[in-house]
Amino acid sequence: MATAKRIVCLANSRKLNGRCIAGKELSRDQPVGWIRPVSAREHEEVSEYERQYQDGSDPRVLDIMDVPLLDARPKGYQQENWLLDPDNYWVKVGRATWSDLQRLADPVEPLWINGHSTYNGRNDKIPLSLAGDLKSSLRLVWADRWRARTCSAVASSVSSVARTTTASP
Repeated sequence: MATAKRIVCLANSRKLNGRCIAGKELSRDQPVGWIRPVSAREHEEVSEYERQYQDGSDPRVLDIMDVPLLDARPKGYQQENWLLDPDNYWVKVGRATWSDLQRLADPVEPLWINGHSTYNGRNDKIPLSLAGDLKSSLRLVWADRWRARTCSAVASSVSSVARTTTASP
């Protein structure tokens, strides 16, 4: 028997032949944790048919929706996975605003386990043997200010182009 969970959609990305949808569960309009609806297929991607509203439209980031779920399906470090009910439509009940995001943000704590690096960067991987210690694979981070630096190599020369962006909400 399906249980409808109300979530604010915070992720809607491509995954194989479907999508990966995730958001914060709301109870009495307060965030209580992450939910990621998953299918019963091997890679758990959510098909177009499984994720649509009754009018045939797709969920969008910031939609507030009731999603029919069958039961919790935690998998390793993805403790937020829930098996979706493919026989019922998702119901859009509202829309969050960008200003709502601050109250949905997760508590400030380290994002991941440091100390493991690849050739491409520093602290950019987590061994699977340690990933099980993580409580969630999803995080919404609130930042009053942020700075991003991207670099891209130019194919025909040894030089690279760097761009720095600083923003405030």
